[in-house]
Amino acid sequence: MRIFVDGTPLFRPKDGVGQYTYELLKATIKADKSNHYVILGFKGDKQHGQELKGARVSYEFLPIPRKLYSLAFKIRPLAVNRWLSQQPDLVIYPNFVSYPLINNAPSLVVVCDLVHEDMPEVVEKRNRRYLARFVPYSIGRPGAQTLTISEFVASSILKHYGNIVTKATHVPLGVDQNYGKIAPAKIKTVRGKYNLPPGYILFVGSLQPRKNIGGVLAAYSRLPARLKSQYPLVLAGAAGWKDEDINRQIKLLEDNGSPVIKTGFVANDDLPALFAGATVFVFPSIYEGFGLPILEAMSAGVPVITANTTAMPATAGDAARLVNPYNPLAIEEAMRDLLTHESKRNDLIKAGQANVKRWTWEKSAKKMLSLIKSFE
Repeated sequence: MRIFVDGTPLFRPKDGVGQYTYELLKATIKADKSNHYVILGFKGDKQHGQELKGARVSYEFLPIPRKLYSLAFKIRPLAVNRWLSQQPDLVIYPNFVSYPLINNAPSLVVVCDLVHEDMPEVVEKRNRRYLARFVPYSIGRPGAQTLTISEFVASSILKHYGNIVTKATHVPLGVDQNYGKIAPAKIKTVRGKYNLPPGYILFVGSLQPRKNIGGVLAAYSRLPARLKSQYPLVLAGAAGWKDEDINRQIKLLEDNGSPVIKTGFVANDDLPALFAGATVFVFPSIYEGFGLPILEAMSAGVPVITANTTAMPATAGDAARLVNPYNPLAIEEAMRDLLTHESKRNDLIKAGQANVKRWTWEKSAKKMLSLIKSFE
């Protein structure tokens, strides 16, 4: 089969969707001995994003700019068949919507979360309206099958869109093997690059309301001064939507002598060492479709505190300290307990490294290939 893939998540700085798309495709292409994969982009995308390579991988770029097509798509979804050098047998849309739209071809539409339906208040209004319009349109098209990343999101899809879809298959994420193989010299280099001390409390994610940065900061403020001095809070991630309150909280903490370090966007090559240098990883997000940073921290040998809601308990298993994300006191108690008890940290590290063995890209690719074969 000729399998076309909407390359949108690959032609931009990698977020969670981009990482999932890249790693899953890489593992699937490696395991697939017969199909050919065509990564589809737009005019101007040729300059970057061509990381997937192989004898059965090629790229095709539409002769129009991405922004122009995006504007036209929002007015009236425009099929791109006339611009293609060959027609696909299957199209994979990894970015929530059938974009760019290809008529008369069966499709797999990946929906990584339904936060815009489950918790619309934590999603930017413009993005919320876009997803509310085009997600049901995409998964309800003839020949479309819905793919997602966890049982939690699959159940949410059926809850909200059960009138247009009867099944949502989940293919989970895996863990990059580099997270478990970090040399001390690399950790030291990355610490120097971001001006970090030998031990710290780490959060990784974009600075936006859904990630519960406010809860993390409120919990951190409650820690004893000696722990805050020894273990500053490191927020690793790009600025997100509605981060003004977060910045105000940080300023108040700093004015009171509580150190908070914002690294900004962290390159993928630096993330494993950033995790490995942490004493505790805190990730009490309000909503996650899967929660990959949980596994990345575990793989890097760091104890994890995460939320007891949405997909996170299933991802963490019994290898993390689960807390109510709406209770800063519970988050602070978990942080203080782990920071002051090495034996408890070691127990969670051991459990975490056992847990990550459940989640590999090879297992995900095997499930993805089985789904692809159903279209033959």
